[in-house]
Amino acid sequence: MKQKIKDFIYRMDNVSFAELTRQIPESAGERVMFINNDSLIVWSGVSQEFAEAVEDLLRDGLIRYEAVPLLVYIDRKSVV
Repeated sequence: MKQKIKDFIYRMDNVSFAELTRQIPESAGERVMFINNDSLIVWSGVSQEFAEAVEDLLRDGLIRYEAVPLLVYIDRKSVV
């Protein structure tokens, strides 16, 4: 899972969680990802394996969180 996430992010340069979880269907689950001592939800509906892989990549300095414009999460008919 970690390699899939890293490969997709590096190939696309910048990705949102919406794009990332669409490209990796096995990322789906019941877990919620938080930052800032669990005070800010980053993304929900992910698997334990996906969340751990993202946490590992962040800790290793291979990826980073970055705010994206709201338009990234809006498709032509609805908010993603």
